[in-house]
Amino acid sequence: MQQSSKSIKFELVFVLILVGIFVYRCFQDQEVDKDETHENQLNDFGENEDFNEYLPPASKYDPHINYDELAWKAYYKMHKGEPFAEKAKKIIESYN
Repeated sequence: MQQSSKSIKFELVFVLILVGIFVYRCFQDQEVDKDETHENQLNDFGENEDFNEYLPPASKYDPHINYDELAWKAYYKMHKGEPFAEKAKKIIESYN
């Protein structure tokens, strides 16, 4: 009788360990990191689909606008009075 109760306990512990491992693996498989999600999205594209179809529309470039000067003015407006901004302003003015 003791032999069979030990055997039943062993089998019960063994089954509980297997169930625990199974449940743990199920929860691990549900966790998806960002790289896998991105790979899945890339794999979902068909052969005839265009990647650019999902991009936002591009902004219009105006060749008549000096974007360097526009960026500098925006930077200087935000950092006016700071030593680096004033030094950069002097350098830029010396080239103009």
